Amino acid sequence: MVRGAGEAGGNAARLVFPVVWTILYVVIGLALAMIVAARRAAGRVLAIWLFAVQFALNLAWSPIFFAGHRIGFAFAVILLMILVTLVTTLAFARIRRNAALLLLPYLVWLCFAAWLNHTIDILNPAADTLAPAAASTQVQL
Repeated sequence: MVRGAGEAGGNAARLVFPVVWTILYVVIGLALAMIVAARRAAGRVLAIWLFAVQFALNLAWSPIFFAGHRIGFAFAVILLMILVTLVTTLAFARIRRNAALLLLPYLVWLCFAAWLNHTIDILNPAADTLAPAAASTQVQL
């Protein structure tokens, strides 16, 4: 949460987020394992690449939002993440229906996170300017 920023309505308790993310990471890991194990399936490599792209976006979102305080940019990233995750889910469904079903709670949670991100952005239009500029260290020789 951006220091000094208003909280979004419906914001889940602080303990809920780490528990939910832990469960979701286990579940999406199982979904990926099902696809990786489908060695001869058509579209398997593409499905794995799509998963990797959405996961990279997932890993990029937190530093953008929390450390960088780039709330608007983080919203664009999470929207892209939702789109790629949806395509990943469809690719998984062509290989293993159950793997695709395992991604659905993650997709729902991403939509909830996007709503929170957008709400925080609306409630704090100047949030990008609240973070102090990054410190730099220069050593003169």
